[in-house]
Amino acid sequence: MLVQTIVMMGPTGSGKSAFINALIPPKSSSYIQVGHWFESETDEVRHIEWVNDDGLRIKLVDTPGFNDAREGPTDTEVLKMIASFLEEEHKAQMSKIVGLIYMHPVSDTRVGGTLGRNLRMFYKLCGQDSLKNVVIVVSTRNEVTPEEWRRKQEILSSDNLFKPLVDGGAIVRRHDGARGSASEIVNCLLGKDHATTQIVRELVHERKALEETSAGVELRSELRASLQKHMRQLEILEGELKLATTPLAKKELVEQKSTVKQSMSNLNQQLNGLECHSGTCEISAVDSLPSSAPIGRNLLDPDLLNRSSGSDGWVVSQQGVFTAGTTWMVPGAPSHMRWWFLVITFAIRMTPSLFS
Repeated sequence: MLVQTIVMMGPTGSGKSAFINALIPPKSSSYIQVGHWFESETDEVRHIEWVNDDGLRIKLVDTPGFNDAREGPTDTEVLKMIASFLEEEHKAQMSKIVGLIYMHPVSDTRVGGTLGRNLRMFYKLCGQDSLKNVVIVVSTRNEVTPEEWRRKQEILSSDNLFKPLVDGGAIVRRHDGARGSASEIVNCLLGKDHATTQIVRELVHERKALEETSAGVELRSELRASLQKHMRQLEILEGELKLATTPLAKKELVEQKSTVKQSMSNLNQQLNGLECHSGTCEISAVDSLPSSAPIGRNLLDPDLLNRSSGSDGWVVSQQGVFTAGTTWMVPGAPSHMRWWFLVITFAIRMTPSLFS
């Protein structure tokens, strides 16, 4: 029997797991736990299958959100998981993707931050050609009146991020938490033509590396933007630390700096992980920033050229975190050679952003 697959995506707390629990038969509802608002229960791609009243076998897939506010998979890992699943599903003989559901919480009519990242990644993963198979589901409460829902629909349909999806054929539907509304949403997708997502077309047909796909380029851009934001935050903390007068204030600022640096290190590791997945890892990179990392130093600062073997060759700039491990720093190498090593490192690191 052919399995009709529907993939659900969206940020943490948007109601993906609750939607599935409302839809599937009661005897199967313990298969997926409903996530709490500040804690996502979904940290991997999971699915459940059942046969509906019409005899159709349905597979409903739950995926992790991007930028989840909890420990778990990074955004790079989430992208790899979703891309791998979609690729495997595309190659399956007895299954086809007929629908893609994007869950959006009704409380958020503005799309920014985490919500914006999730929606942009969803669009890059699906692509323009798959929008006819897309339903944007807004989870609401029963108390929402028809007039309130109409206004929310207008706001979402006119939003700069939602509008391209709606104009391309995606539809917006409301889910009130009941099994009836969930069934109606799924039923409108059953029987549709097979959807070949953009990420699958790029990976399978165009044979692109993950980081070269639209979703990979988007994620790299998001990660670099986050690095720049943390860089600015770190510079502010550095300035406040210089002005701090009490030991307590200095201690708190040092702790904040350490937290920001750790976040920057994690983001940089995600960037490296995205490139490693595609077989283009950097030759050498430090795993974390030293606590004494100079802020705002130029990549070609002569002081950095005189580091000897055994010390970390690192630098922080407005473009993010650029790492050059001891492999690049050859003791006794002529000065002009060390200059060129760093110039090449800078060029390799920055070239992708020129085309993203």
